[in-house]
Amino acid sequence: MNTRGELLREIDFTSNDLEGITYKPATDTFLLAEERNREILEIDRQGKILWVAKVPTDYSWWNLLQRNHGIEGVAYDQKSGSIFVVNEKSPRVVIELIEGDVITRSFEIVEADDLSGIHFDDKTGNLLVISHESRKVMEFTTDGKLVSSFTIDAPQAEGITKDTDGNIYIISETSNMLYVYNPVKK
Repeated sequence: MNTRGELLREIDFTSNDLEGITYKPATDTFLLAEERNREILEIDRQGKILWVAKVPTDYSWWNLLQRNHGIEGVAYDQKSGSIFVVNEKSPRVVIELIEGDVITRSFEIVEADDLSGIHFDDKTGNLLVISHESRKVMEFTTDGKLVSSFTIDAPQAEGITKDTDGNIYIISETSNMLYVYNPVKK
């Protein structure tokens, strides 16, 4: 998809419940967040699975009963090689992984009702986290300190990314529309 929301190419891939995607430029591959199996998959441009990592989480009674409140997004830090994952609810956490499935740290987000996507900003070193229920975007340091937030009008916002010009792109699951938020010029 380009920055105007036009589909450029599809990769044939089958999964239970894909929720997030991020690109790894050094290897020209993609990381996918698979919610129900709580896995991160790395695939190439042909859709071949290169590796799978189970995301270790503490499953509360809610997650055991409500199997659709797991991993919602994945982000990648090119410099450190860290993978960041958001868990939707119970608990609402950001988890940092190294080497695929080793947790280095995590932090809980109390500023939103759910978490539905994540993006690592190479320019600032911060994380953008989206909540579709609270209808907002929050910026956090990788240590979990809230830097800023703003409300959005995108319904059922499920994916987020940011370009080098500071434009934020949010995809809506219900409307299948791409929303673009431009930075405020000072």
